[in-house]
Amino acid sequence: MMQKNYNFTQQLLVYTLIISLLLPSCNNVYNVPLEKHPPIRVHQQPSKHIAIESIINQSFAVSGDHIVTFYQQAEQVVAEVGINSPEVMGLEQEEQKKEIKVTVPTNEYPDRMYSGKQGQLGVVERKKEEKEKGREAQGPQEIEEQTKSSSMAKRQRLLTSEESTGEEATDLGNFSILPIELLQQIFCEITYPYILDCVAVNHFFYEMITSYAQVGLVGVANKPKSMFYSPRWGNDTAIDFKKDKFKILMPETVPSFFFYRVMKEVKNLSQQFWRYLEDTNIQVLDLGNNKIGDESLTQLASYLLGTHIRVLILQRNNIRKEGITQLARHLLGTDIQVLALGRNEIRDEGTAQLAKHLLGTNIQVLDLSGNNIGSEGAIQLFSYLSGTNIQVLDLWNNAIGSEGVAQLAECLQETNIRKLYLGYNRIESGTEGFLKKKYPHIEWIF
Repeated sequence: MMQKNYNFTQQLLVYTLIISLLLPSCNNVYNVPLEKHPPIRVHQQPSKHIAIESIINQSFAVSGDHIVTFYQQAEQVVAEVGINSPEVMGLEQEEQKKEIKVTVPTNEYPDRMYSGKQGQLGVVERKKEEKEKGREAQGPQEIEEQTKSSSMAKRQRLLTSEESTGEEATDLGNFSILPIELLQQIFCEITYPYILDCVAVNHFFYEMITSYAQVGLVGVANKPKSMFYSPRWGNDTAIDFKKDKFKILMPETVPSFFFYRVMKEVKNLSQQFWRYLEDTNIQVLDLGNNKIGDESLTQLASYLLGTHIRVLILQRNNIRKEGITQLARHLLGTDIQVLALGRNEIRDEGTAQLAKHLLGTNIQVLDLSGNNIGSEGAIQLFSYLSGTNIQVLDLWNNAIGSEGVAQLAECLQETNIRKLYLGYNRIESGTEGFLKKKYPHIEWIF
């Protein structure tokens, strides 16, 4: 027997409804959907039959400065709508009228009636037939790909477009919700992009997840009001601020929920965003090859404490002693586990400054390749490795000679080093064999 596949939103709704029925003792709290105009439907099912005769030749005032008069024409009831707004009083009378065709219940549809503009039923049915014919011409795979593409496009528009509206943020009707604590636990387990489906369910879900009462807020000034969020909501795909639509984003125009909660791995984030890093969910910050220099690195270092950044990539940025010294002083207390500083100009002096501040940090992977580090700098670095959390050390392509290697051999016993890159230095082949023999538990790469 074939099983039907349901999308995530359908499953969430079904599970929520089922659990709600099992919790009759909970408070009767109902979510309020975002205000939106209901779509035109071909058949609407009223809760009760309408006594058509009671409205014949009667006029009713309705919202929007309209007067509706019902009268009978042949076997149908027709509604004449007059527009009494002062802005349109100057128009001709015919232009102010809109006919609404009401089809009374029949034997085929005893509990339904159609309401809409004259001739609209045929248009709706014709478009429906054309759509069905088009889907029949497509294969199941093409239809599935179109559905997924449309869904993903809507999710991205909701988060990245300044023009996203409340109407786009809700698609489903009212239903009882779970206790807030349980609902939060459920949301914490939902990953990207499915958390965006939850955001789009209704206003209650939207506000709970984003902490924003207003839909579509933009700008870094709109920080989340609640600390409730989950790292699972982050997008694992790197967001590059030098490519596509992201390169035009400014602190005043970036979608707020996208910036603070969805971005997880970011490349080439411009300097104007750095001061807001503390409140984001960013875990990987790749600023490689951005010509940062010492002055800008000093500024970046002052914003690192309190962030969720675990991987900081600063390769090829012309970083020298002054910049690395400031960075080293701000490493303690951060979550940084991977620090990539390859292809800079740190040299011996900068390496010595960095080495003094490694103890107590969370750094496990340290990349210092291609920094013109000689034996003097290497000796300083190796003497401070004891007690640190560093497990992978990359010193590839430097100027370390025999003296530095001798110091390394004396210091490695008390370290947590498990992998060490020493290729393209001034190390003799005999020394390589000695190190491998003395420390067989370390993976040596020459």
